[in-house]
Amino acid sequence: MTGKSKEPVLTYDIETAGTGIEGTALVKITVYVSKVKEATPAFIKKAAVHGIIFRGVGADKGVSAQPALAKNPSLEQEKANYFQPFFAENGSYLNYATLVEGTTQVVKLSRKQYRVSAIVTVQKDRLRKDLEQADIIKGFSNLF
Repeated sequence: MTGKSKEPVLTYDIETAGTGIEGTALVKITVYVSKVKEATPAFIKKAAVHGIIFRGVGADKGVSAQPALAKNPSLEQEKANYFQPFFAENGSYLNYATLVEGTTQVVKLSRKQYRVSAIVTVQKDRLRKDLEQADIIKGFSNLF
């Protein structure tokens, strides 16, 4: 066995947490892990960015729904050469997410399962622009 730790499977829920500043999404991320220490700030940020790209956020609390940036559900596999390094440890995804201090909550669900929630601000407009420039998603200019 090597000294490198294996990251837990990315299992999460995403919901709106209100309105952020223009160009951002303020989301509540809930990750499910077997050990609390697996729910690092980087892991929570990864879930937030992944959610904005591939799941979108439903409408709630007076905030309109934000559809996923990727319209194709299999895009992550099709563009694996881009997304594997993007979501790797210390990957580019960290540039788009900020954990809101003091919002982390831990709930023990069972002996080996925890639910860890936090509020994250995701720079969705910058993320969309960078994904368009990398030719990962289609931009609005391609619609006409």
